[in-house]
Amino acid sequence: MASPAPYRFSVLFDLDGTLHNDDVAVPLLVDAAAAHGYRFDVESVLKGERFVPRLQMELGIDFERAETVYATYVRMYQERAIHVARPLEYAAELIRSLHSQGVGLALVTHKLEAVARAVLRAFDVHEQFGGVFGADSLPHRKRDARVALAALERIGGQPQSAAIVGDTPADMGCGRDAGLRFVIGVLGTVTPSELRDSGATHVVSGLREVEGVLQRHVLASPFPPPGAPR
Repeated sequence: MASPAPYRFSVLFDLDGTLHNDDVAVPLLVDAAAAHGYRFDVESVLKGERFVPRLQMELGIDFERAETVYATYVRMYQERAIHVARPLEYAAELIRSLHSQGVGLALVTHKLEAVARAVLRAFDVHEQFGGVFGADSLPHRKRDARVALAALERIGGQPQSAAIVGDTPADMGCGRDAGLRFVIGVLGTVTPSELRDSGATHVVSGLREVEGVLQRHVLASPFPPPGAPR
């Protein structure tokens, strides 16, 4: 991973639904529950939600048992899913392009940090990220603004010169409440109005449009040399 640097601009990315279409996660969660003798409807699990509370709610089990089922899910995911993980269209290209232009990058996700890092390695973009924050990295999670602020601190960024890119209201609220300059919602999980109502400054249909927003507002002007005032 890259070390902290005085980037002129920083971008925080969500993972699932933003860089990665994780279609296997929910079916694997159902399989993990079945391995412990529980059954529930795959359609009851919403994209972007935390799995342990959902397991507690759906199965009527306590936190400890839900954590046991979740641990089985993580093991299944590592065994079956990571090696076939593929980035969404233009995800790897966007990451490499931004990194090559001196933009600081960090990942903020509901996945466990080790799993998220493994996915980035599978995409061959792990070296471009200066920080990875998963569900177990901090005592708080998106949409808590402290997640975005911790990620920015890790890569040496500032809210007024940063963006977050995600696909859920939690991503938008996290960026808005942290005071990030751009809060970019990618369509696919919720409606445009849900993204805007949660704090999106821009709503786009794909990652090429994310690059367009950043090029128009930030990247068109030349970057200062390392060490120069921002």
